Amino acid sequence: MAYIIITSFVALVSAAAILRWYATRYFGLAGTLLINLVGSFALGLLTNTGGSSAVVLGTGALGSLTTISGLALHFDELLEENKKRAVGYLTLSLLGGITAALLGIKLVT
Repeated sequence: MAYIIITSFVALVSAAAILRWYATRYFGLAGTLLINLVGSFALGLLTNTGGSSAVVLGTGALGSLTTISGLALHFDELLEENKKRAVGYLTLSLLGGITAALLGIKLVT
């Protein structure tokens, strides 16, 4: 059983990291935002799960999918160009993530 969990963890972490890389590479700022919103929503859906599935999916796949470093990088780049746009992006990311997570929680409760 442990091998299945470890193999699933590695596979999901790898797939999620590759998906995030492609989304950010090809869609830039919008890709990072979308990935983080999808990850927040999916984490909300996992609220009532427990055990190894929450660890594999939540920590592994969604932890690898979402990116705080990408958010920080885009925010820093925007801050140099346009402070209002940077604050808007950060606000949209944070409030959008919270809203997406709450929606996911609402759907499973």
